[in-house]
This record gives sequence, C-alpha cells and structure tokens, in this order.
Amino acid sequence: MKGSTSNWVLYALCVVIVLVLTVFPIVTFLNAILNHPEHLPQLWERSTLVALFNTLWVALSALVLSLAIAVPLAFCVTRTDIPFRNTLKKSFFFGYVLPPYLFAIAWITLAVPEVGLLNRTFGLSLNIYSLAGLIFVFTSAHLPIVFAACCQGMENFDPALEEAARVFGARPLRVFFKITLPCLAPTIASSALLFFLTVTAAFGVPAIIGIPARLPVLTTKIYTLAKLGGLDGTYQAFIVSLWLLLTALLSLAMNQVIRKKMGYRLVGGKVSRPSLIPLGMIRIPALVLTMGLAIILVALPLGSIVLSSFLKIAGVLKWSNLSWGNYAYLFQMAETQRSFINSVILAVSTGLFCAIAGFLLSYLRERSTLPGTEWLLRLASFPFAIPGTVLALAFIVSYGTGWGHQEIALLGSLSLVGMSYFAKDLALGVQTALPAMTQIDPTLDDAARVFGARPYQVLRWVLLPLMLPALFNAFFLTALPALSELTMSVLLAGPGTETVGTVLYQLQDYANPLASCALATILMILLGVVFLIYKLIGRMVASA
Repeated sequence: MKGSTSNWVLYALCVVIVLVLTVFPIVTFLNAILNHPEHLPQLWERSTLVALFNTLWVALSALVLSLAIAVPLAFCVTRTDIPFRNTLKKSFFFGYVLPPYLFAIAWITLAVPEVGLLNRTFGLSLNIYSLAGLIFVFTSAHLPIVFAACCQGMENFDPALEEAARVFGARPLRVFFKITLPCLAPTIASSALLFFLTVTAAFGVPAIIGIPARLPVLTTKIYTLAKLGGLDGTYQAFIVSLWLLLTALLSLAMNQVIRKKMGYRLVGGKVSRPSLIPLGMIRIPALVLTMGLAIILVALPLGSIVLSSFLKIAGVLKWSNLSWGNYAYLFQMAETQRSFINSVILAVSTGLFCAIAGFLLSYLRERSTLPGTEWLLRLASFPFAIPGTVLALAFIVSYGTGWGHQEIALLGSLSLVGMSYFAKDLALGVQTALPAMTQIDPTLDDAARVFGARPYQVLRWVLLPLMLPALFNAFFLTALPALSELTMSVLLAGPGTETVGTVLYQLQDYANPLASCALATILMILLGVVFLIYKLIGRMVASA
C-alpha cells in the first residue's frame, strides 16, 4: 500500500495543492519584485522607514506590556487559591475567539475625544487616537496569546519543582522568580515571538486607530499604496511588504534558536496536581485586581460595543437616545446579508479544505514511502508564517490579473479570497492532523488489508473514523477565524464579494460607526454560538 496507485494519485493531488497555494504565488510575487528594480528605493524612503519604526515600536511596546500583565496573571489563576480561578481564566481566554479589530472599535466608542462613553460620562479626556492608545488596544486584543501559553505551560510542568523549593523555606515570590519563571522561559519566549509576529502583521487595529491618529505602520502603508496608488503603487506595495516578510522570517529563525537552545523537558510520566499557594491577607485584593483587569480588558470594551449599537448619538447615555435604528440601517444594506453569506461560505469551505488536505498530507507523511512528503508538509505550512498582507499581494499578482486575460482574472472574486484563506490556514490543518495520524498504529491498516480492504477503504473505514476528533478540531480552528478575517479580505474582496470583516471596516471607517457596532454585536454573538457548538460537538466526538 505504501507505494500503491492510490497513494500516487493522492500524492499528485497534494503536489498540485501545494504548488497552486504556496509555491506559485510566492515565486510570482518575488519575480514581480525582481522585474521592477526601479521601485527598490521605496524600501528606504522616509515614509517607509517611519512606518517600519512605528510597526516595531508599537509591537515591542505592546509585547512588554502584555508580558507584564499575562505572566503574573497566569501564575495567579493557576498556582494560587484566588477565588473564581476558572471563571477568571475563561474570561481572559474569551478574547481568543474574537477578531482583534473588534477591540479597536470598542475602544473608539469608549475613548474617542469628546464623544467617547468614558469621556462624556465621567468627564475624562482620553484619546484612543494616539500612540499610547494603539499600544493599549494591541495589548488588550492579543493578550490571550501570551496568557494562554503561560497558563498551559504552568499547568503542564511538574509542580514538584516549586514545592521542593518551598519545603526548603523559599518564599512564594522567590520560587516564582527562581523556579517558575526560568522553567517557563522557552514558553514565554515562543509566545512572545508569536505575539510580535501577529502584531506586526495586523491590519485591522492600526487601520481603525492608527490611520486617524496619523500613525502609519507597514500594513496600512501597503494597503494605501495598493488601493490608491494604481499599478505603480501596487508594485511599490510589493517592495514595502519585504520589510514584513523579513520580520516574519527573522521571528521564525529566532523561534528555532529558542527551541534548540532553551528547550528542555518539564513534564515527566507522572505529574501531580499543584498545591495552591495560599494568598492569605492579599487574597481579596488580588481578586479585586484580577477582576478589574478582566473588566477593563474584556467586559468593558465588549459591553461598550453592545451598548453603542443601540445609541442614536454616540456617547449620550439617555433612554431617549436608545433605539433599534442602527440594526434597521444595517439590514437595509444589501451588503450586510451578502457579507454574511460570503463569510459563512468562506468559513465552511476553508474548514473543510484544511481538514481534508491536512488529513491527506499527514497520511502521505506517515503511511507512504513516496519521495518529498516531508517537504510537502513544510511548503504547505510556510504561508502561515507569511503576514496576511504579503500573502494577499502574492495572490493578486499570481491570480488576480489573469496574466493579461481579463476573462480569467480573479481579483475581486470570492474564489481568490477563498484561495488565500486556504493557503494561510492549511498549516493549522496539517499540524492538527499529523499528531493524530502519528498515534494510529499502522497494524490497523495491515489488519484491514488482510481482510481484503482496498487502500481507499482503509482510508474511509479505518483511518478517517479514528482521525475524526482531530479533523473536527482542524475544521473549527480554521473556520472560526475565516468568519471574521479582514487583513487579506480588504485587499482581495470586491463589490459583491464583501465579507463581514470588510463591511465592518467600511462602516467604521466612513459610513456609519454606530452601525458598525451593531454588526460587531451580531458577529460576537455568531462567533460565541459557533464556539459553543464547537465545544458541545467536541465533547460528543470525544466521548463517542
């Protein structure tokens, strides 16, 4: 079976997928840059360097602030006896489900000069349209990246290391700095790099807050060049995107170094549950501080979106100012219904494609001796590390123009948007399916073949049922982000192919900011319902 005809057919199919979604777009993108060397000076033009500096400064500042909040917070909810530990932990995880640009919209409703809810209600003078505002929104939006990694790291490594130190008289604070923090260093470093890479590649938050604040970053500069600069501007956008690509590659290289230099085993065959550190007199103050962070970073911004969706005039909290007008306006727009239909189609197709492709690629990697399967997996995973803006430009130059034939040009079509989603999220499908395939004993395949099963029957009746939980996870891990994706969609979608993310951005940017809150509220409810369905079905699949 390892070299059967069926395997060769699957191998050829996977090669085509990887060539179409990974190799060809990247090669075409690099070729477009090499064919227009006259635009290379754009790399060190003053406006580009300013955008690069802003990108790095904002990302590093938000990272430092996130680490200062997330690491102690994770320690508090996993290692101490603070009340409502699990509830607090889940509240900080909730932001993981939501697109970051919702936090930007939320803080505009709260802290925009003069009409923000906090400014009007309490007489404050907060201004979210500032460098500090941009850093703060990035921190609150992406805090779950570091927080989740630290929580998982603390729950996984053996608490006996900490308990031994306490037995010999070490105080909890000393144990944290001398034992816990050094043991978590690889996890913190990897999550910090992921946070940095995510922030530098983000478009929604800097577009909604940075552009009005006149704080250009690389993604917004690329968007401006590609959208407003014509053909010449598009090629300039290709050049500027090299800074993003270089940043991503350096981050990946640093992550590999960290894994080699700092990686060590912290989990043995038996891990006991940690004995919780009694906080004593500071138990209630710690609870108040932690709940305050949950309110400021999660409840307040998300609640402000819901409240603002019912306001006729921004920032005015009066019964007479409440109405359903923003929702009525929203559903009178033809783009609203179309965007939800498009986003659902894209989300379902992305989830199915990534789960199936991940299953096939992991099958070839583990169940065949065909050449190059390891490289297929690496190439399939590569686009995940590429910033979404760069990937969108690669698909524009590869398939958007139709190579001079307008009848096959895909720019502005739902197909091109879907292809970019497939390429970006294929790595999630592979990385979710591969460990599950590795754990299935090959003797099960052999037993099926002994009883006359053909290769496709082994796939259908043996491997697929056993892989179902992993494929289910792969589907939802890729479908959920696709429901609200903005970074690539804003460059690739056109009239008739709007997504929820692009309509939200248009409403917030210039059309009707309060209606954008109404759409954001509906999106939050939709994402929450989908996430609950994911949890419910996940339990059913796991217990089946």
